[in-house]
Amino acid sequence: MAKFTENGFCLEYPDEWELEYSEENLHDVTLYSPNGAFWSLTRRPHFVEPEELLKESIETLSKEYEGMEISTAVDLYGDVKLDGFDLDFFYLDLPCFAMLRAIRAGLFTYFVYVQTMDQSPSMMDELKEITCFWLQNVENAAEF
Repeated sequence: MAKFTENGFCLEYPDEWELEYSEENLHDVTLYSPNGAFWSLTRRPHFVEPEELLKESIETLSKEYEGMEISTAVDLYGDVKLDGFDLDFFYLDLPCFAMLRAIRAGLFTYFVYVQTMDQSPSMMDELKEITCFWLQNVENAAEF
């Protein structure tokens, strides 16, 4: 497993995935799998409401992907609850699945956006493991 610990982010992800992080944009980090899935984390100030980030994302994606199906979702990672939405839509005639989650933790509000065409148990497990590791370490961001 590869690790990324910079600027208050602490992530662990499969070695074959690619990391995108820019010194110019210190608030976002994205991981890309070899098969096209991605896991993206955005950090915003604490006063930003998690619900507002979710709402804005749904509005933007609804305009981009006509006929998108939206369902509310709650993920539990130990004692931590991540609220958000699951999305099903088509991109270039291919079925896609996305997870939008948001949480306030430490000094920040975080938005997690996951998208994949591969909903196999192994892919979903990888995505959940990335989220789980991040959540276990998110309080470190309070020190940033």
